[in-house]
Amino acid sequence: MFVLGATPALGAIRRPAWAMLAAVLVSGAQALSTTNVDTFSEADTIATLKVQLDRLQRSLDSTLAENFKLAAAASELAAVKSELAAANSELPARKVPLAHTLKAAALPARRALFASLPEPVCPWQPTVSVITHALNDTASFWGTWKAGAELAAQGSAVLEWRPVGFNGPLAAETIAAACNSSDAVVVTIPHDEGTAEYTAIDAAIKGCTPRLPVVTTNTDTYHNEDVYLYVGSNNAAIGQTCGLAVLGEDADVILGRKLPEEVNAAGLHFGVYWGRVEKLNQGIKERLEGLNATLTYYGATIQVFHQPANGSESYSFERMITLSSSWLNDSRTYVSNNSDLYICGDGDYNNLDVAQYGQSPFLQGQGAVNTAMNAAKSAKYNIPWLAIKGNPGNGTGSNQDSKEMMPAARIASVGCKICGFIRCAFDSACCSYPC
Repeated sequence: MFVLGATPALGAIRRPAWAMLAAVLVSGAQALSTTNVDTFSEADTIATLKVQLDRLQRSLDSTLAENFKLAAAASELAAVKSELAAANSELPARKVPLAHTLKAAALPARRALFASLPEPVCPWQPTVSVITHALNDTASFWGTWKAGAELAAQGSAVLEWRPVGFNGPLAAETIAAACNSSDAVVVTIPHDEGTAEYTAIDAAIKGCTPRLPVVTTNTDTYHNEDVYLYVGSNNAAIGQTCGLAVLGEDADVILGRKLPEEVNAAGLHFGVYWGRVEKLNQGIKERLEGLNATLTYYGATIQVFHQPANGSESYSFERMITLSSSWLNDSRTYVSNNSDLYICGDGDYNNLDVAQYGQSPFLQGQGAVNTAMNAAKSAKYNIPWLAIKGNPGNGTGSNQDSKEMMPAARIASVGCKICGFIRCAFDSACCSYPC
């Protein structure tokens, strides 16, 4: 209860409470002065005053409680301001807002909360090393191939891009290193069997296949029954199909859906561009052989070039055929119009105005890396690989032979398969109908 003698100074109590007390006293005085003495009851007056004083007491008690709360809050605010002033004095060049101070005070609790949470579990991403005979990433073919590989690996694998050109020992060394640091390897082998480069790369791959998946791509002249798959095209078949295409055969003939009509190409002369930087590429060599086999069968002739025209000579071709889109600009030095050009071997998305037939480097890059990623998962999680392994020389993509064939047998098989195309130019005995 409120005791008048024990209260703080009057200024510490709200004015409305004292106003109520004054009103009660005035009211009581007026009652005493106007009440008839005969009817005046001292007990009634005292009772009335007590009721009003009790009401006043409760109001004063509430006011004092609020004052004490305000005083405590003011004291706490003064302490925070003091801490803030001390912090500001230590960092005179930077004003620290009160909100920042409060956030800093909460940091230990937040750190403790996060420390108590379990570590996030991220999906496993295999490391796939891609070792190719690319000379640089800016060439039309390999730049597009790499873009496809990067798309396949995006968010699913770590891609290690390692071009080595035609340096066989460097390729072998890079394969061995990748075998120690990767979960799968994609590799091209452009060299002819029996060469020192082929032998070195073959030894490196054979040292790697017992440990992790190896996928070959792009060049189909390598033979190893332990690689998981060859992702690429049959270069000899591409050349043969290009020969039919430049002779004017329709799409059904080019795609093998029907036999070609009789074509007399006698007297037709075609230029063929094979960039000198890839003269060691056995796959390109087989592409050229397939092209030449078809054109010469129908009576046409070819002339092969390895470097751009110097402008001092003039040439007359039925068409200039480039064996890779990477050499398109060099091939243009021999002709005056794009209509005189033909890309044989790969599709060039950036030059759709030039007639072309062949593998898509963008899709090939995707396919090779996707296959390698899946092979790595198969090995890690012990999931059976339900496909025939090996690098079939006459397979494309997922088409495979049940057993790896030696070069002589492979050539005979190609001849049988395209017998309808070139009228048994390879071996009439293998055809099911007379040539």
